[in-house]
Amino acid sequence: MGRELVLKRIKRSGIALTIFGALFTAFPLLSAIAFAIDGSLGEYIVIMLIMFIPGVLMLVFGIKNLTNPMGNGMFKRNPNLLAQVDNMATNKRYEDKFIMLSDRCIANKKSFTEIAYLEDVFLVYIQRHTTNLIPTGKILMICTATGNIGINVYGCKKATIDELASKISKVCPNARFGYNNEGLAYLKQMQQIYNNNNGMINHRGFVQNMYILPEYMNNANLQNQMNQNQYYQNDYNQNSYNQDVYYQNNQNTYNQF
Repeated sequence: MGRELVLKRIKRSGIALTIFGALFTAFPLLSAIAFAIDGSLGEYIVIMLIMFIPGVLMLVFGIKNLTNPMGNGMFKRNPNLLAQVDNMATNKRYEDKFIMLSDRCIANKKSFTEIAYLEDVFLVYIQRHTTNLIPTGKILMICTATGNIGINVYGCKKATIDELASKISKVCPNARFGYNNEGLAYLKQMQQIYNNNNGMINHRGFVQNMYILPEYMNNANLQNQMNQNQYYQNDYNQNSYNQDVYYQNNQNTYNQF
């Protein structure tokens, strides 16, 4: 299951932080003792403190990750993380070198903890990075209710990015595309709705927890999932997302990237 991988990753980082924290803490302490003996501690006290403080912080966070992995900041940002990675592990329907899609979630292919429910994707745009006017990076930002999913598309052709955005637009009914004042205002509004409703999005043209049928799923897969998945409803309509006004207005706007 996906959650075991997440918890193992947190514990591995805890072990690494604890080891490095112990080293960075022990070295300045031992050095301080040595300098104190020969009477030169005053000359090096600032350097010792600069080394000691980061070491203590690493040690604290390392022990915290080992003893209480559920206290990691990832779970504060996204309380549904474990359920989402489990869903992706058991119900994955599509993946390429950029994204993974399940019947309920979208995730970064290269960082599976960057994940969100399909209905919680609100804004998608290109973020460009430059150094001295020279392009150095290009990220497809997928802004969600619980954080951003950053897909590295540097060096990719426009047609490839358009195809990726098209896939996102077809399965994320509440997504808008393009970085502009209207899109940013919409993102803020939807995040506020999400927070005010304790994590539930029931927005125009979309029913909370209704299954969104990607074009690559056939009817047999759909029927099998409807029989097994607790999220399905009796009044399910596989084309309901096409009625969403935001989907209709934005299914082609990714070309504006």
